[in-house]
Amino acid sequence: MPYINDIYYIKSEGADVPKTPIILIHGVGGTHLSWPAKIRRLPGYDVYAIDLPGHGKSKGTAAQTIQQYNPPLINFLAGLGLYRAIFIGHSMGSAIAMQFALDEPDHTAGIGIIAGAASYHIGTGFLQEFRSALTLPVALQKLKKQLSSTPAAQNVLEEKHLAASTHPSLWYTDWRACARFDIRNRLSQIKQPVFIAAGRLDQVVPFQSSAFLANQIPQAVLMDYKHSGHLLALEEPDQLSMDIQQFLNTHYV
Repeated sequence: MPYINDIYYIKSEGADVPKTPIILIHGVGGTHLSWPAKIRRLPGYDVYAIDLPGHGKSKGTAAQTIQQYNPPLINFLAGLGLYRAIFIGHSMGSAIAMQFALDEPDHTAGIGIIAGAASYHIGTGFLQEFRSALTLPVALQKLKKQLSSTPAAQNVLEEKHLAASTHPSLWYTDWRACARFDIRNRLSQIKQPVFIAAGRLDQVVPFQSSAFLANQIPQAVLMDYKHSGHLLALEEPDQLSMDIQQFLNTHYV
């Protein structure tokens, strides 16, 4: 089993010459398998898809705040003998990537933000529904409705279905960490190259939230996915893979 300092990961070895490695960070209630194979296997790069602490096969517990994921990421890099990496995250994972870039700039070569925002507007009622096993099925149905913004997303959800088996406390902890996250006044401090992918049909993170990131981060590029929603990585994996590849080749070759 591939573990580094209690973090479970899978690695795709694609680099034929030394290049900055890529670390993929999943979103709320997710695992390394939340990423499609096209993204986990980017040609020309070593890609590490991780399970965050308390998620999937990783040990430990989920963090109470986004910032608390900094030490596990530092330890993961150290365990691999790496100093810097490109961090690509989806939703909550993008918040973790941005926070890490702000707090650990020397260890961050760049970041990718997939369906992410500088702050998340999560209602108290929505949050509380994820706290109990009794209300979790209802909460997941509401979330599924928000995620099913396109036929492609509906197909993905039917194939993968939301993990109702995931413990309610994990869903609640992840959403609460997102609710506490707010770096709107620090975005200009992110100096690394930044790739932003946003779906026009996203009902979880509005497109305008991603556009705000692009306007505030100096070296950001925004890719507009007009026919995708919050699950754009699963809805348009081929296009996203090509766009990420172009970004990487522009900044890291």
